[in-house]
Amino acid sequence: MNQEKFVTDLVMRGILDSMNKDGFSASQLQKKMIEMWNEGVDKFMPDFAEEQKKAMLEAIKDQGLLTKRLIIATPDSKKDKDLGLQHKQFEGLLSIINNSMPVLMVGLPAVGKTFAAEKAAQALNLDFHAISIGQQTTKSDIMGFMSATGNYVTTPFRKAFEKGGIFLMDEIDAGNPNVLIQINSAISNGFVEFPDKMVRVHKDFRFIGTANTYGGGINSKFVGRNQLDAATLDRFCFIDWQIDESLEEALVQNEMLCKLIRTMRKVVQDEEMEVIITTRSAMFADKLLEIGYTVDEAISMAVFRGIPNDMRSHFNVCVDHFKKDLDNKPNALPAPSDGDGDDDSNVIIKDGKAELAKLCEKIVELNEMWGDAEEGDEENDIEERLEATYIKAKELKAQLKEVGCQRLMKIPKIISN
Repeated sequence: MNQEKFVTDLVMRGILDSMNKDGFSASQLQKKMIEMWNEGVDKFMPDFAEEQKKAMLEAIKDQGLLTKRLIIATPDSKKDKDLGLQHKQFEGLLSIINNSMPVLMVGLPAVGKTFAAEKAAQALNLDFHAISIGQQTTKSDIMGFMSATGNYVTTPFRKAFEKGGIFLMDEIDAGNPNVLIQINSAISNGFVEFPDKMVRVHKDFRFIGTANTYGGGINSKFVGRNQLDAATLDRFCFIDWQIDESLEEALVQNEMLCKLIRTMRKVVQDEEMEVIITTRSAMFADKLLEIGYTVDEAISMAVFRGIPNDMRSHFNVCVDHFKKDLDNKPNALPAPSDGDGDDDSNVIIKDGKAELAKLCEKIVELNEMWGDAEEGDEENDIEERLEATYIKAKELKAQLKEVGCQRLMKIPKIISN
């Protein structure tokens, strides 16, 4: 390591350690460092050579602050594939399945297991096939069957096994263990006796299973799960698919909400509560806040789903702190009014966002009507209504921005007829 890089690393680590003590999240650290870089590099380091500046920027990235944007280079592709932001364990998953090992991803709901499987197929240039398993899933759903006319009816599993591709067996622990035994031979022996004939495995066949449990059966959180046969489980390499909080922050983007969600998970852990707070919960809450619901409403609808009132009281302190953070943040969602004033800004924003959503839906509807309309008066009338609706939506969006409303929905464009 050259001297400039060594010194820069030491400086950056000192800054990061200091910021970590103040409770900054990963995305907050990254944003803060980029902000400092943009504002201060030329002012405070005018004599730094370009190589030194690049070294400092690399040091920022070396701290692991950024959710990885994965670029894949494959021998049969002329240009690299940009898979976008991916889960922190995605590269490990990719490495396992690329080496033809069957893998079982075990984790909470809404942590990106299914999405990762689909992206793995894209990364490896393989077709993607999937089936969601449940109590009613039969042997025929997996292996196919012979119709009354004597023709074989295929399945996603058969297509992937014979022609190549990634096969995802989603929610595998929700299925009948006796039915799932059908996959044992396919995974370990490389051949399957289908209803019409025996088929040997394609060289590009890859098997991924997802589950919420390790195959041990029902527990207090997942009452619809079955105990899986040990012979089936022995076929898999297991990955404990965790919540990626950095990716969660990139998806939700509301830093204070992410901090609240993490704090609530800590409460669940400390109090040993049988409660699950997933990334989907955070995304739902973020969306509800965005369209104008109050903090209490959003948390109740997206996070407290089914949680008894006596358990909810454990979260009062962290939710109240979140409200104060919102009150103190410029352009944050306004605090709920006490009802005594004439100008309830929270209601105005909520109603305004709802109206904007209706106008956007109307634009989509009128676009379709305009495309199907006959030339003449009918077409002209729809065009006038479409333009008027579009102008009204733009004006409303501008008004909402003036009162500090952020992250408003995108207005659909008028499609040329």
